[in-house]
Amino acid sequence: MSGATIGTDRLRAHATLWYADARYRLAWLVLPQAAVALLAGLALALLKPAGEWGKPADSKENEKLYLDLLDKAGKDGDRAAFEKLRTAAEAGDVSARSFMGALYNPEWAAVYAKNPVKPDAAKALTYYQKPARRAARRVGRRVRSRPPVGQEGWAAPAAAGRAGE
Repeated sequence: MSGATIGTDRLRAHATLWYADARYRLAWLVLPQAAVALLAGLALALLKPAGEWGKPADSKENEKLYLDLLDKAGKDGDRAAFEKLRTAAEAGDVSARSFMGALYNPEWAAVYAKNPVKPDAAKALTYYQKPARRAARRVGRRVRSRPPVGQEGWAAPAAAGRAGE
């Protein structure tokens, strides 16, 4: 018997069972999916993922608090609000870091006229990048540092799809 004959016989047997036996069809449709679900459940149970799943990075209450601190520090010049925001940012809160970056960001200087700190693009960038670097270390990738748009060494991207090109 050749390999082609064996394959044809198996195909013919499969077709016969497929059309004649509903349980055979059900087994072909359900069992592979059930096996994959079982293996995935076992993998999740045995491998125990490193981080917490489904936990938000920040709560909306904290974000609102930090936004209020940002407004007090930037618009009213409140040094105590600035210190509270800085403490939260140094403790690792993502929203607090973002708002600290906004205080140091020169592009926001007009909005936060009574800001207790001088605008400093490099300092703002460090506050913006710390959470990104920490997340990148978690997944094993490095984040490439780039100066902000308009600073030396990096230009704004050219407009795509210009007419006539």
